[in-house]
Amino acid sequence: MEKILNFRTLASGLKNRHGEIISPNVIFRSGDINSASQADIESITHKKIQTIYDLRSQVEIGSPTEGLSLKTIHIEIIKKALQNDFKALMGNSKSQNEKFMIDLYAVEFVETTGFNEVMKEIISKKNDSFLFHCTAGKDRTGILGVILMMIFDFDIETIKEEYLIIDKDLMIAVASKITFMLRSDMVQIPQNLEPMFLVNNSYISAFIFSIKNKYGSIDNYIKVGLGISDKKKEILKAKYLTTCI
Repeated sequence: MEKILNFRTLASGLKNRHGEIISPNVIFRSGDINSASQADIESITHKKIQTIYDLRSQVEIGSPTEGLSLKTIHIEIIKKALQNDFKALMGNSKSQNEKFMIDLYAVEFVETTGFNEVMKEIISKKNDSFLFHCTAGKDRTGILGVILMMIFDFDIETIKEEYLIIDKDLMIAVASKITFMLRSDMVQIPQNLEPMFLVNNSYISAFIFSIKNKYGSIDNYIKVGLGISDKKKEILKAKYLTTCI
C-alpha cells in the first residue's frame, strides 16, 4: 500500500494448533485508511474486501475516504484515544508511559465492551472478507487480531509473533505525528514518548495475563468476556479457516 500503513492479511500463512490457516485474502488489518491513495483504493477493491470495521473514537474519525464506497462500521473500542494524547503524556517519564501502555492493555482493553460489539458484527455476517483498523493499526487493531486468533485456536506464541509485526514506515509516521503535535520544529522524538509508537511483548503479555486472571482461561474469556459460545466459535472457524495443504 502507498498511504495505508501496517496493512497486511491477518496471520498470513501461520498455522493454528490443528494445522489450519486463516483462508487467504479474507481478513485484513491496517492503520488509518483516510489517507488512502487511488492505488490503495484500487488495491482494496481488487482484494474484494466487503466490510471495514473502524475501531477509532469519534474524535479521530475525519472525512470519509473519497472513492472508497465500502460498508464501514464504526465501533469505538475506547471512547477516547488515550494513547494518542501526546501532549498529556509528554510530562511523563519513559517508565511512566510504558506503565500507561501496559495499563491500556491490561485494563482498558479487557474492560471495554467494544470488542464484544465488533465480534457480534463479524459473527452476524456470512463469509464476508473484511478489514479492521484504528489510527496506527497496532494497539486496538492488534488486540482484535489477537482475539480472532484466540478464537481460531492459535497458540499464544504464534499469536504474539503476529502481534509483534510492525511496519517500519508506521513507526516513522507515528513519530512524525507526535513531533508535529508537540512542536513542528522538533527534530527527533522525545525518548519518553517511545512507548506510544511501538509494539511490545510486555503489552500483549499484560493483556493475556489480565484476561486469564479475570476469567480463569482464554476459553472462558471467549465464552464469558466476549459472549461467544462454542457453537458460534465453530461457525466462525468454519467461515474463515482452511486446512493447510
